[in-house]
Amino acid sequence: MAIFKSLSPDDVSRVPFNANKQFTFNSASATTVGFTTETFQYTSSILDTFSSASTDTKNVAKYYQLDHLFYKNNQLDIANRLGDADYLVGNRTLYDRVNVISVPSNLYGNKIKPGTFIYSSSNGTVIDDSKGNLIISGTNLTNHSIDEREKIFHLGPVKGFKQYNLNYDLYGKVSPHQSDYYTRESVYDDSYYNNTLDYKKIKFKKEHLGPDLLTENGIQTVFDENIDGWVDVGANVNVTTDFSAAGGVKFTTSGNSGDQYPQFSTSLPAGTLKPFARYRLEFEITSLSGGDIPKSFIIFDGGIGRIYGSQDVQVGKNIIEFQYVPPSQNGVSTHSTFSAEKALGFPNAGKANIHFEFTNANTIVYDAVIKNCFFREIMDYPTANFDSSVSSSIVAPHNETYNFNPDEDFTIAMHINPAEANGYLLSKSTTKTLVKTPINAKTNTTGSSQPFNTRAGIQFPFEIFIDDKQHLTFRKSDGNFTPTISASIYTGSMQHVVCMSSASQMEIWITGSKIASTTDTTVGQTQNQANLYVGNKGEIGNYYTGSLANVMIFNSSRTPAQIDNLHSSSNGSPYVGNIFYSNGLATITHPNHLSIAQPFESGSVIGDNPYLLKASNISPGTNTVFVESRDANSSGSIAHSIKFKNIHPIYENEYMCTINSDEYNFTHNISIRKIKSDQKQDLANFATSSLWKPYVTTVGLYNENNELLVIGKLAQPVRMSEEADTTFVLRWDT
Repeated sequence: MAIFKSLSPDDVSRVPFNANKQFTFNSASATTVGFTTETFQYTSSILDTFSSASTDTKNVAKYYQLDHLFYKNNQLDIANRLGDADYLVGNRTLYDRVNVISVPSNLYGNKIKPGTFIYSSSNGTVIDDSKGNLIISGTNLTNHSIDEREKIFHLGPVKGFKQYNLNYDLYGKVSPHQSDYYTRESVYDDSYYNNTLDYKKIKFKKEHLGPDLLTENGIQTVFDENIDGWVDVGANVNVTTDFSAAGGVKFTTSGNSGDQYPQFSTSLPAGTLKPFARYRLEFEITSLSGGDIPKSFIIFDGGIGRIYGSQDVQVGKNIIEFQYVPPSQNGVSTHSTFSAEKALGFPNAGKANIHFEFTNANTIVYDAVIKNCFFREIMDYPTANFDSSVSSSIVAPHNETYNFNPDEDFTIAMHINPAEANGYLLSKSTTKTLVKTPINAKTNTTGSSQPFNTRAGIQFPFEIFIDDKQHLTFRKSDGNFTPTISASIYTGSMQHVVCMSSASQMEIWITGSKIASTTDTTVGQTQNQANLYVGNKGEIGNYYTGSLANVMIFNSSRTPAQIDNLHSSSNGSPYVGNIFYSNGLATITHPNHLSIAQPFESGSVIGDNPYLLKASNISPGTNTVFVESRDANSSGSIAHSIKFKNIHPIYENEYMCTINSDEYNFTHNISIRKIKSDQKQDLANFATSSLWKPYVTTVGLYNENNELLVIGKLAQPVRMSEEADTTFVLRWDT
């Protein structure tokens, strides 16, 4: 007889398995269960000023926390970063703004199951690629340049925003050496290879790298009458356009008819204006008749309402910026005059249009040219700014990885905004750096490794520069043959440029379209030992004035689709953010896609129209900025839905309880005692027969302190045997 029996380790097994539960939430239900969507923002202000929620309205402290835990120096210090690490498939890039979606821990359990996260809004749907990256749903990654090993050089500058203010750090320490320029040696580039760069007298500023939405096949619609774009508007309104005008469109106004003012307009593709996205229209007006132009309107018609500005457009450069908040987001009805605008003959009514209206008097004739017209979604991105007057320069030491010969394909891509029509953008030519020896130079001072620059020879794999005729020129040379190719480029506006050598062809692509090509006639060696110079020619002349961003060198050619995606993206990456499965965090970091999960703040209302553009001059006499004013009652974020599966580890416990034939054949049930007492051991007569056998109904598992932990109930009683052992198997999940 036994009351307790010990189990051996062989009798016990514990098998883990993962359970996955599907969760689906909309905006309302997600908020109820604890989802949050916030924007974290970097600032150059002193960190100590953000000591409380009331002072930290932009979540600056959370930005630093996110950066410290997941992003900062992740390539070289990945062991101290949270989240899964994979150099080749993981892409962790944090800019100055990030939208963070936080999943409650009681929902995601151990972690979010890779490949199951879906975040949808009216501005797009993002999914995870099972490797910790977020991509736009439907993205074909083969049409993007995702192999980090092919991108052998990359000058973002991704962290340039941290150098907007050069004279104190985030703890308020003022630099003893005040400077207007950034000068520093041995700074890592933004590639997988961590190439070193020497910066000399560079400034960093925020610019907009989004593609021009008024461009078709590399040609601005405002410049070409054959493009189905800019048209005259209005009956009995005399607006004449001359597309032969140098650099733009000539228009003549001569009166109006009632409320129908001289106008011309262009329609934008469906879906151009994305809710909560920010946009920038810039253009220049040159007066041909002298004086200021009449009062004018710029109207952004989104089909469901209108956004417009009523300030005077000025002679010179004009800039208009706004955030598009559609009426459907805050319940405001469509603008009352929208139907009237349809009746006045606006082309493509109900679509997104840009209209220029000139509210001049009936008898005034006005001639002008509008040119350099660009319309972009605002995608704030840090750029490196060069000034030829101070010999700004960035130098990368010679590296064989970007030293190409004629039989080797390569691609160079960059965003450029030249201020002047002259200067070298990128070159591996002219000069090289050597260490002084008695053979090639005098060593007048002590010490080893005394570098000096000398001529690198006449061969070079590439030079890219802008000449004084406003031509972008790409060339290479083997010393005997120097194939050269050129294409027109604008000054004063951001453009994307690709120079590619592929299959004995040299090509120039601008804004995603191939503009020029020629045969590569080099046959001999083009490689050299020259340094890679950005913004100058070997630091001996031809210094560039303007800005550069996302200078990339690939060791292979790019397909047209890949080039188009490099052009249409501010950073050339298909990854819009990251998901950290074990931490329940999803981040939207890509400057192009912040509107996908963008909360918005309340603002003032001008009259009864929450979409009226409010004007302020950033440069009186030349620039006008319009900033959208929003409904004072508007708050929250864009409508969305969230889907994912969790990973919840469950352990199946199995205990083998074996009863030998001579065990557990006695019962403590007092009902079988002659005297119904647990103090008397004599059994009743019916329990003494050889036919009497005890039955098992319950199996209990106890700890070493005889505390009952697990109870197993049998479906029906089991009779104990004196001839064979009996085994009970207990299984339960924890």
